[in-house]
Amino acid sequence: MLEYAPLIAGILLLLLGRRLFWVYVGAVGFVVGLEAAKKFLPGDSAVLILGTATGLGVLGVIFALFFQKMAVGSAGFLAGGYIAFTLCGRLAWLSPDQTWLAFPVGGVIGGLLAVWLFEWAMIFLSSLLGALLITEPLGVSEELKFVGSAILAVLGILLQGGFLKARPAPPAKK
Repeated sequence: MLEYAPLIAGILLLLLGRRLFWVYVGAVGFVVGLEAAKKFLPGDSAVLILGTATGLGVLGVIFALFFQKMAVGSAGFLAGGYIAFTLCGRLAWLSPDQTWLAFPVGGVIGGLLAVWLFEWAMIFLSSLLGALLITEPLGVSEELKFVGSAILAVLGILLQGGFLKARPAPPAKK
């Protein structure tokens, strides 16, 4: 049950991150809550872990609806931190004991981007986070996960940015 939750959140983020702002903030809260609950409640049931993550996701949605600007910055911080943490772990840029350092650095960058470049930051962060969540459970090497994440992220950016919209055919010349 727990293994499918990040996949569903990843698909929603990849495809709808910009269009449905509250889904973006709620999914980010859910994902970070899920990872925190798995770490801090390791022996507890999947229902408790999933409930904790869902509760944090719902809080994210409520937060987003009432405090949009703060929610944008907070979700940008959490998404940027999660992305930096995951990439540093996958690419072994830092030792396993130091990967936690990537979270605050990526978080600050993600938060600032989200506030300054709201729409494009949401497209970029939701696409990248969605791609990472989709490829995480795959039983392949970290290099293949990285390549798959990059391809999915670019596809998400193109879809959400409207670059893959069906364009009307030019009028026929007479």
